[in-house]
Amino acid sequence: MHYLKGQDREQSQLFTKLEDLVSTKHYVRLIDLIGEKFFAENPSLFDKKGDQNIGRKAYSPSCLLKLYIYGYLNGISSSRKLERECLRNVELMWLMNQLAPDHKTIADFRKDNGEAIKGSVLAFSQWLYKAEYIKGDLISIDGSKIRANTSRESFDLDSVSKKLKELENQLQEYLNKTSSTDQTEDESEQAGIEKNKLSRELKELQQQINDLETKKALLNQEKASMLSSTDLQARMMKSRNGRYFGYNAQVVIDEENKLILYNEVLNQANDKGLLTPLVEQVEKILNKNPKEVLADAGYYHMDHLVELEKRNVDCYVAINGNQEKGKEEKYGIKFKFNEVQNTYVCSEDQKLLPRNGLKKDTKRGTFAQAYVGINCQPCSIKNLCTKSENARTVYRYTNNEWRERYKNKLESEIGRSKMKLRKCLSEHPFGTIKCWMGYIPLLLRGKVKVQTELNIYAIAYNFKRMLNVASFEDLEKLYKPIPIKVIG
Repeated sequence: MHYLKGQDREQSQLFTKLEDLVSTKHYVRLIDLIGEKFFAENPSLFDKKGDQNIGRKAYSPSCLLKLYIYGYLNGISSSRKLERECLRNVELMWLMNQLAPDHKTIADFRKDNGEAIKGSVLAFSQWLYKAEYIKGDLISIDGSKIRANTSRESFDLDSVSKKLKELENQLQEYLNKTSSTDQTEDESEQAGIEKNKLSRELKELQQQINDLETKKALLNQEKASMLSSTDLQARMMKSRNGRYFGYNAQVVIDEENKLILYNEVLNQANDKGLLTPLVEQVEKILNKNPKEVLADAGYYHMDHLVELEKRNVDCYVAINGNQEKGKEEKYGIKFKFNEVQNTYVCSEDQKLLPRNGLKKDTKRGTFAQAYVGINCQPCSIKNLCTKSENARTVYRYTNNEWRERYKNKLESEIGRSKMKLRKCLSEHPFGTIKCWMGYIPLLLRGKVKVQTELNIYAIAYNFKRMLNVASFEDLEKLYKPIPIKVIG
């Protein structure tokens, strides 16, 4: 047989070191430097295990941080799987110096050191910014729904209120039975058993009512229509894959090398009102405002765009389209404003006159003047132009000039190129991270713990991206810990 033969398992080897089993330019060596650098610069962020010289020695936080970065980078987020990898994976044996913590120790580190892991993301971004791998001039903002780790059990206000009413009626019946039993003078053994049974059932019923009242108060407090029984901070989300309990993960991408600059986990179902807060977070990290911001239509909010323009931030945020505008473009229906006469003229040369003064949109806080057609009935394309039986209405906002100018900017060649760039910047990180997450995206429950998971994914993504951007030698210099000088 003409086959290759492996090495004899009984063959003894001399002078074999663990160091020799890992290439001198393997990325695991850079993970080792990252963990040591961050711990050396931020020892106070981690929990206090290992500070005392009594009892069993604790595992170093840098050691466990390196384990998680390696694990998430390779799609391994389970503490039990990481425990097994420490015993069989040569790369992890080298990284961990052959230490093999049990799964509870691994899981507790992630649970107890959320702030330290969050700090490591911030530190990583600042290292990259100082090394000019992150510029902070042009950023892209996007969000994606991530399914929460919840069971199918949930409760809503209607079902809770209905059940609470049923139990309160049932409680009243039990109280009546108890009262009638107490009034009888029957002191037989059977009567005593019946009284004890009623007393136990009464306590159980009261406990159920208390639980339901707590749920009702929580629903009112959170202003949520429905909550999960297993993760109270998750919210019902709507996505292309249907409706489910989840979180809204927000990510800010820097254009220079397509690195994650900032990430945040939220439980609001949409992206409205998030544009300015996310830009402000970038400002805190870099101590400067970005020059340009790209985002999809979910972030469109006129007040935010005006505010950012005042800060000299050039925004390219898509405008929400609607069916009416699409129909107008398809059939060539247009409306031109005559400023002198204060009227609109449609593409069929019919006038629309102002009516009823300014109208306020209380939801958006905007003011608009309604212009109504005066001769729409005989128009041949009326059914295409409006669903109204009488006439077409067009609204002109008080800041209509700004709106038109912004719309023209998006429709320009530069605006269209910026919208294409947004997709290139924002879609790739989510695709990569969700691929690593696998079928069960999140292992932890609660907003804070889910944020910790996303932070580790962000570190892993930036690390992998840097492997494609920079040379091993440059990264080695970047991640090498700065030695702390001891005076005295």
